[in-house]
Amino acid sequence: MTLLEMFHRTAADYPDHEAIVHRSERLTYRDLFEKASRLSSCLVQRGVHAGDRVVLLLENSPSYLISYFGVLGSGAVVVALNPDTTAHELKYLLCDSQAKGIICHASILPMLACGMGGSMVPQFILVEGKLCPESARNLQNLEPLADLLETSSPAKASFKCSEADLAQIIYTSGTTGKPKGVMLTHRGLVANTKSIAAYLKLSERDRIMVILPFFYSYGNSLLLTHVFVGGMLVIAEQFVFLNEVVGQMLQEKVTGFSGVPSSYAMLLKQSAFSRTRFETLRYVTCAGGALSKALIGKLQDCLLETEIYIMYGQTEASARLSYLEPLDLTRKMGSIGKGIPGVRLRVLRKDGTEVLPGEVGEITAEGDCLMKGYWNNPGETQKTLRGNRLYTGDLATIDEEGFIFVVGRASEIIKSGSYRIHPMEIEEVLNSHPGVLESAVVGLDDAVLGECIVAFVVTRPGSSAPSSDLLHYARTFLPAFKLPRRIVFVKELPKTSSGKIKRLALR
Repeated sequence: MTLLEMFHRTAADYPDHEAIVHRSERLTYRDLFEKASRLSSCLVQRGVHAGDRVVLLLENSPSYLISYFGVLGSGAVVVALNPDTTAHELKYLLCDSQAKGIICHASILPMLACGMGGSMVPQFILVEGKLCPESARNLQNLEPLADLLETSSPAKASFKCSEADLAQIIYTSGTTGKPKGVMLTHRGLVANTKSIAAYLKLSERDRIMVILPFFYSYGNSLLLTHVFVGGMLVIAEQFVFLNEVVGQMLQEKVTGFSGVPSSYAMLLKQSAFSRTRFETLRYVTCAGGALSKALIGKLQDCLLETEIYIMYGQTEASARLSYLEPLDLTRKMGSIGKGIPGVRLRVLRKDGTEVLPGEVGEITAEGDCLMKGYWNNPGETQKTLRGNRLYTGDLATIDEEGFIFVVGRASEIIKSGSYRIHPMEIEEVLNSHPGVLESAVVGLDDAVLGECIVAFVVTRPGSSAPSSDLLHYARTFLPAFKLPRRIVFVKELPKTSSGKIKRLALR
């Protein structure tokens, strides 16, 4: 089965089921299918062919779902990017993906004009929202998305793709500090979707409260699993007004909620979540980092009739690799559980043999959900995929029953909130400041974010570079979520004999 076949089947089986709720807008699967089909037709008319990349720069909304399945229906590959980025970062991603076209919100046009910088001219830019002539200056091939969806005819037939075809590229931080494009096939995404739907026991009656961005692999899995079963996606307006989110959960009678550790920390500490009785809430899930024992205990205390799933995964595996059964949550506290259906997880020594209980090794995975590789990056692909096996870079132990416990990361990626950030991305910016000699960035434990970004800076002799100046400078190149929370000035950075920075010592 392909993602298109999955979408068509659900639209045929549940045409009148509401697919998405956002503000005052509610779309059924019939509505979603028709609009996505119209968009597919528009894209083909604008020269989109099989395998072309189309970039989405959209917040969670009905337009995102329409665009996602509309792009797939044209035979193109979805490249969903974070709209909360900078022109500097966007320029790299647009050049790397070599997108045929872009679908974005009008508010992002000024940054898009800077990000393209004359290096590439897409064949089309479809714009959601009101077009302002001033913001559209220096941009070509702009068209309003809403008008096209109203006036275009639905495609007579969607593009026929195969399971092996590339469906989506999700960019994630890489070991070189530059984002890497994870290539995900229809087979991999559908396999992961089916497995998640099976262990969560999802059905057409399920309604998920969505606070995670769809461009993030965890959010992408929420989208696909609920479209797979004909369920409903309830989009939170903003995960800032927490009590409004709680009220929306009650109003829409959601059956599921998914978040990263910081999501639960905020809900439990800054809202009425713990004092609210959710009569319809069947389950909650947490991934994207370790949920502390204290937070698990608080969730158990306030969600007495709700199943709590602890999960683990990677973008390179289409999202999910393991889960811990709710019944095992207390007796296996701290474990990520075992492999999901269809995935074989093993913890291996450096020589490739399996560890014994108590020994530390690297988590590896085998299964249909694994990525095809990294876009335009065969070197990194060979490091991560070896012998049809994904090497995750995460270190773990197992117990006598085969439950896996993560103990650390071989990579240096910082998990802050729902974001994955490589320190070299930030160090590159800080080191370009004229007053900085060198810097090192680490993630430190944070009760809300999971990890917060801390930068250690060595200034040039005779130079003055106050924290405020460095942060102001960094804002030019980095989005807000990549800015250091603290800057610590040191005389020198701790290093090994080979000159590598000892990040553990900094932590």
